Amino acid sequence: MSTLFVKSKGTCSAFNLVELLVVFAIIAIIAALLLPAVSRGKNVARRMTCANNARQIDLAILVYCGDGNDKAPLATTTNMPPWIAYKELIKSYLGSVTANPHRQR
Repeated sequence: MSTLFVKSKGTCSAFNLVELLVVFAIIAIIAALLLPAVSRGKNVARRMTCANNARQIDLAILVYCGDGNDKAPLATTTNMPPWIAYKELIKSYLGSVTANPHRQR
């Protein structure tokens, strides 16, 4: 006889198939209720990351202006297109900027 639940008369009782399916159904319902909350949490985290990145860029531009006698970075000082030159001018003010090839966009 195994070490399962033993009744006083010596018969062995265990979970039957119906009870096991009920437990699986309850777990599935709980998981289905939790998934939207996890998804909302991910969306909030993405929004916070975006807002923080915008804040860091704003601070970098302010520090650049402070170092350059209150002049904003001008993209015309380089031979690059404005949307690239602007990034290059304030890159050193953003701290350690490293490229992550695994980052999802």
